[in-house]
Parts: sequence; structure tokens; C-alpha cells
Amino acid sequence: MKTLISVAAILTAAAATPALAQSPVLADGRVQVRIGDLDLSTIAGAGALDRRIDRAARSACAGGMGLQAHRCRVAVRTDLMQALPIAGRQDYARARGSNAV
Repeated sequence: MKTLISVAAILTAAAATPALAQSPVLADGRVQVRIGDLDLSTIAGAGALDRRIDRAARSACAGGMGLQAHRCRVAVRTDLMQALPIAGRQDYARARGSNAV
């Protein structure tokens, strides 16, 4: 049986609440990661984004096992990175030492 996982991802620039204070999975199933307090042009900022996305993906995919959970986490990460504005993706890529955006 093939399972399709659809994840609507959003990145929020507002830093009104601490990033760790709430679940990254919203009631409607969307995954939220706050980025307003991060400088993605730095190694530290890019690393913090990676950790937040990883935490959000693990939370969103907590019910899956094995390959299904891995695919879910990859889908969440992909959706979140695509939701990042292009300038943020470029800063992130430069901080990570990559030319890929």
C-alpha cells in the first residue's frame, strides 16, 4: 500500500513567541517554523534553522515508522525550505557553503 503525505508548510517571520514555546504542528495540520529571530546568512543561523526544521519534521511525522517516517520528514523539510523566501534560501545556501538554492 502506498501512502501519500501532504504537508502544508509555513515559515513565520514574527518572533512574538519563543520558538520552543509551542508545537510546530498547527491544529489544521500545517507545520510552522519561526525564522524572525534568525540571521540565515550566518553558520549559526543556518544551523538553528536546520534544528528547527528537524524538530518540526519529527513532530509532524511522529506517527510513522521506518521509511515512511523518513519520507515524511524529507517532505516536511522540502516544503519548509520552499516556503522560505528566495533571499533567505540564498543566505542559507551561502552560509552552508553551497551554490545550490
